[in-house]
Amino acid sequence: ERIVFASNRGDASYQLYTATTDGRNLKLLRPNFSTSRSPRWSPDGTTIAFISTEPGRNRICTIQRNGTDFRSYNKTNPDLGSTGEACLDW
Repeated sequence: ERIVFASNRGDASYQLYTATTDGRNLKLLRPNFSTSRSPRWSPDGTTIAFISTEPGRNRICTIQRNGTDFRSYNKTNPDLGSTGEACLDW
């Protein structure tokens, strides 16, 4: 089992990490200069959805659990994440 979380290690922008449930085997999923937050696993555990500022504003994005296949969804509400959390219902 792995957990997913956002962290600003080293005073950088928030990035997505995974780790085993005992906190070991830390992996940075996709290094970039944008902020990524509020990660959620898909029900089957293969995909992670999150809010990112990478496309220039808050958008829902997805990435595979191994850090590949980043996707940004253009029809995301621009107010998304203004309260700090997003509601994601798979």
